[in-house]
Amino acid sequence: MGTGAVLTKVGFNTIMNRAYKASPTYSALRTFKLGTGTNTPVITDTDLQIQLDYWANSTKGGLGHDQKPFQGLSPSFNLINKSVTTTGLVGVVDAIGSTVTETGASNLYCASGTGDLCSRIVFTGIAKVIGKQIMIQTTYKRG
Repeated sequence: MGTGAVLTKVGFNTIMNRAYKASPTYSALRTFKLGTGTNTPVITDTDLQIQLDYWANSTKGGLGHDQKPFQGLSPSFNLINKSVTTTGLVGVVDAIGSTVTETGASNLYCASGTGDLCSRIVFTGIAKVIGKQIMIQTTYKRG
């Protein structure tokens, strides 16, 4: 099983587009995805390896069944540490029966049209059973 975390090319392009264009054509990171893939993340990933395409909550603000909005005020910015943190919540009735092994942030609509995955993280599996919540918190910071 591969493990690791990457900012994808789409993620880099999203950051640069939003930072330097007067009228950005890429949307901000607003959603996250879950999956069961185990291959090692690479910067050319455009989606999760094996994406879960269902969530129990059918009111996702028109986002579709393969991604969910970040929680509350996410993303949060820390200017002192030069970092951004996103928080996603997998609810008690979401993804039941899956062993979650990968996640990624998405900008939902990206100008490239080739995939919207901005980051990909692969980790040791978490068995998702009814009644169990999983909070996925990711911090992006300057290297």
